[in-house]
Amino acid sequence: MSNKINIWYLSSFLISLFVAIPILTVFGSFFENTGSYSTILKDTFLFDFIFLHFYTFISFYLYIFIFLYFYIFIFVIFIFIFLHVYVFIPTCF
Repeated sequence: MSNKINIWYLSSFLISLFVAIPILTVFGSFFENTGSYSTILKDTFLFDFIFLHFYTFISFYLYIFIFLYFYIFIFVIFIFIFLHVYVFIPTCF
């Protein structure tokens, strides 16, 4: 074999190590005692989790409400102008 370093082998090995680190961390913590995790999560992240989900929910539906009705309004105006110009006016003459 040659002494050259294969860049594809090295890069794929580094990527696989990068992917394996979180998997090994979760696998290692699977066998630990988890009695206090719920208390830690409740004390630190529960309020932020609920608040951010509520904020995301309200902002998404407010965005949909504002822009959807705006585009429906524009569409109705366009249809009205189209009908007025191409249907109603030519029949008057």
